[in-house]
Amino acid sequence: MSDALAPRLAFWALLPFVLPQALWVRARAPRFPPAPGERRGRIDAGEAPALRFLALGDSVIDGVGAETLEGAVPVQAARAMGEGLQRAVHWQVIGQSGVDAGELGARLAELEPEAFDAILLSVGVNDVTGLHTARRYARDLRALFTALRAHSPRAVMLLAGIPPLHGFPLLPQPLRWLMGLRARRLDGVGRQTAERVGALFAPLDFEPEPSFFAADGYHPGPQSHRDWGRALGERLAAALRPT
Repeated sequence: MSDALAPRLAFWALLPFVLPQALWVRARAPRFPPAPGERRGRIDAGEAPALRFLALGDSVIDGVGAETLEGAVPVQAARAMGEGLQRAVHWQVIGQSGVDAGELGARLAELEPEAFDAILLSVGVNDVTGLHTARRYARDLRALFTALRAHSPRAVMLLAGIPPLHGFPLLPQPLRWLMGLRARRLDGVGRQTAERVGALFAPLDFEPEPSFFAADGYHPGPQSHRDWGRALGERLAAALRPT
């Protein structure tokens, strides 16, 4: 048996034994609202022509766990990008808690008509918890990237990696271990898909600690939003910087 096949078989074989835990968590998990704040804005960081930036995705993009959208991943990324390039940044945020890669396509009708220079995409956690197959996730991601490329042909696109679910405090063991196993699988699919369509990939390769999380034990806390957002913005700035 190959090293790649063994974790997949283990996941599907053990899944029936943790389903009661999964249902218990779903019924009792706290529901945090999106971060308050405008979903469009501008960062003034220089005299050069303004960049256009889109942050699209799940609850992380919607700012869940942050105090305001200003302190959440999308706007922190826009700010870091503007500071790094000394350029103003017009930003738009389209986020939705619980959305998976397939469902996210329906939100593309909300895109501003003018093409973006940079696009941050965060998706995948809900494909993991929704028990989507790797083939389905890859297909839905490709469709998203294709639609975004059609809208903004020259944009630098960055896919954020799936967080390490094996360390989420909300999830009891062994559900936590099993979801972590599946998250690593779909994270690899995300990396491969991004590479194939010419997008960047930013892995979340760290060992999570309880202090990283909001009070729900599932979403990033305020400091994690700031740190992660700035790291993603710096990655985009590096890709946009003239060589």
